[in-house]
Amino acid sequence: MLIDAGLRDKKEKPIRNKIKKNTKSKAKSHADKVQVTFHTLRHTFATRAIEQGMEIPVLSKILGHADISTTLNKYCHAIPDRKRENMEKIECLYDDSLDGGI
Repeated sequence: MLIDAGLRDKKEKPIRNKIKKNTKSKAKSHADKVQVTFHTLRHTFATRAIEQGMEIPVLSKILGHADISTTLNKYCHAIPDRKRENMEKIECLYDDSLDGGI
């Protein structure tokens, strides 16, 4: 919600009106350029599901893929972000063994 703080432009029009008009026109311009399809939404859903930690076999079944490799090949771009996170989960195994010597 915009509040009229009494700010005026050089023509004594409320600045708030200009902001609202500019925002609407920019949003409309962007919306005209972006084409959202069913597959765009499906791809976004799958990518976000992986980013949030959904297991690939579960996602594969939800998407109806006959083979898990289809899911892995299509959405592998979302997996590298989790590589470091998963490596940190097992770092403690190696840290403890190195402290005691080999």
